[in-house]
Amino acid sequence: MTNADKIATYIGFAVRSNRAIFGLDALRAARKRPYIVLADLSMSPANRKRAEAHAQSIGAAYAEVPEQYLANVLKRDNVKLIAVCDEHLASAIQSQIE
Repeated sequence: MTNADKIATYIGFAVRSNRAIFGLDALRAARKRPYIVLADLSMSPANRKRAEAHAQSIGAAYAEVPEQYLANVLKRDNVKLIAVCDEHLASAIQSQIE
């Protein structure tokens, strides 16, 4: 199992356990604390910068993933940003990214 497969599995666990936030606007309005924010490279540079700034302001890790990675993993159209609100899943994702 490659790192990309493991990351996809962890993201799937977060979505199924309702520990994921989709989109920049939802991230800003969220009551749950995200531990890692994943932004797709197909997202506009200005929005990626906003997402990174917001992640830093709340103390969450920030990472960028290849274009259309999130849409392919989640089998949904136009998924550009996902934030994981489970601490253990977020640390597992972060360890696979590094």
